[in-house]
Amino acid sequence: YYIYSIYSSFPSVADIADFLSDPQFITPEFFCVRKPDHNKTIVTWLLDEDFVYDGIHMTNPSYLKTIENSHEFKFEVKRWCKEIHSVPARQYVYRTGAVFIRLIMDEQGWLILVVILNLRLNKKLRETAVDKLVSLRSFMKSVIQKSE
Repeated sequence: YYIYSIYSSFPSVADIADFLSDPQFITPEFFCVRKPDHNKTIVTWLLDEDFVYDGIHMTNPSYLKTIENSHEFKFEVKRWCKEIHSVPARQYVYRTGAVFIRLIMDEQGWLILVVILNLRLNKKLRETAVDKLVSLRSFMKSVIQKSE
């Protein structure tokens, strides 16, 4: 099915659980914030930048091994196999469907932002996705510096 917005419609691929193995997305970019007091600042920035809350999506934690010092993040582990449970993540989507951002919070209140660019859209929207990513990188650089 399709998601419709004021600006466009796009296939509902936003609910994918394992975005590392899905061929329609490039490898996502991760931002880690190791202080819980920045969560509200990040959500406010997303809303100010025309991202829309898209609900809670269960996310496969296989991405954790790609994050530096991932052992510092604390997630519930399955008793029988010592793997991390699927993680609920708040998802925000840019109004055109060009960018999805998942906010994954660990048990300490630390945040992992997973940025997923939807490059299956037309050229103009791909450019929008890249522009939003550049803007997010700049914002997150200042947030991460404040949290260190």
